Amino acid sequence: MATSGTTALLGVAACSSGETNGDDSGAGSGPATGEIEFWAWAAGLDTIVDEFNASQSDITVNYNVIPSGADAYKKIESAVKSGSGPDLAQVEAQQIPTFAVSGGVLMDVATGAEQYKQNYSPATWNSAGFQGQQYGIPNDQGPLVAYVNDDLLTAAGAEFADTWEEYRDLADKVRTDTDAYLGTLVTAGAFMAAVSWQNNAHWFAIEDDSWVVSLNGEATREALNFWIGMANDDLVTVNPGGNAGFWQTLDASEVVSYTTGIWGYRGMKGNLERTSGAWRAMPVPQWEGIEPMNSLWGGSNWAVMEGSKNAAAALKFADWLAAEPTAMNLQYENSGYYPASDAEQVDGYAESDEFFGGQKVASVFAEAADLVGDDWQWGPSMTTVYTLLEDSIGDAIKTGDCTEMLNSVQEEVVGRLRDSGLEVREG
Repeated sequence: MATSGTTALLGVAACSSGETNGDDSGAGSGPATGEIEFWAWAAGLDTIVDEFNASQSDITVNYNVIPSGADAYKKIESAVKSGSGPDLAQVEAQQIPTFAVSGGVLMDVATGAEQYKQNYSPATWNSAGFQGQQYGIPNDQGPLVAYVNDDLLTAAGAEFADTWEEYRDLADKVRTDTDAYLGTLVTAGAFMAAVSWQNNAHWFAIEDDSWVVSLNGEATREALNFWIGMANDDLVTVNPGGNAGFWQTLDASEVVSYTTGIWGYRGMKGNLERTSGAWRAMPVPQWEGIEPMNSLWGGSNWAVMEGSKNAAAALKFADWLAAEPTAMNLQYENSGYYPASDAEQVDGYAESDEFFGGQKVASVFAEAADLVGDDWQWGPSMTTVYTLLEDSIGDAIKTGDCTEMLNSVQEEVVGRLRDSGLEVREG
């Protein structure tokens, strides 16, 4: 049964759903055999599923490709609640609390999953769970890094920045000396979350059985106003990212660096031709006055769905997919990927990479991942948060300050969460 504290955190919907808050914790501990349905969108998974099915005879995986993002979650939730959902599905880290709060979507497989826990870091393992419940296996993560056009910096007689204060000075130098821009303010909500988190912001927390919402905190204001200020001073471009125009700015040497999750290399390799070989992977700059730290932009889990009759088989396949070297190397070849498990099992990171001028990116990526802490809490409404930020960042850029935007988003999110039956207070 749910405790009063769990009721306050999960709300009326989840706690009225016997499935999510029932005694599911023993699920996944039975025989790992049978047939499972698997839904995901990551590139190349069909080949990897075929490899798994050919490698053993105990489990048969049927793979179904679904769209990514909000459309995926609507499809998953509708199917699971109607009794026609998969056993296992791809769910991003920020969506886990939302499904936990809504109830009836995720199965708590804490007991069955425990045997696989040692394969993953605390931060990535926690991303597949919520409040003591474990819903599956973490697959990948997106620690922030900076991809830098080293040829352009060398021509400008400059080196990349170690701190964000130095980044601002370097942006001014690059703009003055080369007419290029140092970077891009990406107007995606996930970018805003990542740069805030890296400045030790905490948008959501759980204290005394209540959600604490701090979307307008000082660290967030500092991080976003840093980028907004550079945009207003014409030192960085402004773009949603990931579109043809964005890639063109990088390949035409109009923009010198790209701050993104590690996965960004895949889009670069697929879209940049003229500047291939000029790029280097580098640590993201640090904020002065706080301990060195990093954040995540992106990360997916293989989550077991409520109603699965083969949770143990789903978990065994999920761990194979996330931690078996064969599967990991295939994921690396097929998509923008950095594992939630041991990255040393992926051969490509340790090899000379022609796109990066022969650089071996393993150490940069490992350092980026090592600096990610495990104290960031995703909220129960991240799709709403991202949409509100993305809809209002343009006005904040025009005014040169994000304070009004953040106060408005804070008020709207708190109101919606309270209306949904959650206990909420403002941080």
